[in-house]
Amino acid sequence: MSHLNIDAEEHTSFNDWPPASCILTFLRPRPHVLALNTKAQSSLWAYGISGDFPILVVRVDKAEDLPTVKKIVRGHEYLHYKGLMIDLVILNDNPTTYLQSLQKELER
Repeated sequence: MSHLNIDAEEHTSFNDWPPASCILTFLRPRPHVLALNTKAQSSLWAYGISGDFPILVVRVDKAEDLPTVKKIVRGHEYLHYKGLMIDLVILNDNPTTYLQSLQKELER
């Protein structure tokens, strides 16, 4: 906890997350959806995704989602530290604007 600067409340909330087997089973696409994929695992590499691990996708479309994203990023780091390897993808669904304020906040 001290290495990741996680307080007791965060630690408890991360430990209350469902077991990995539940997450992976729940989020796995149906076979007909998987069959629609025409690309290989190597297509993920351009986005920094190995494809060797399960992928957790978080969709964000407004600035109000940032606290949740922050918690998920910290939880991902915690689970990684505990040995559960998951590729985390944050998908910004906010319409493109000149300022890109949400994108800048996500990158920060």
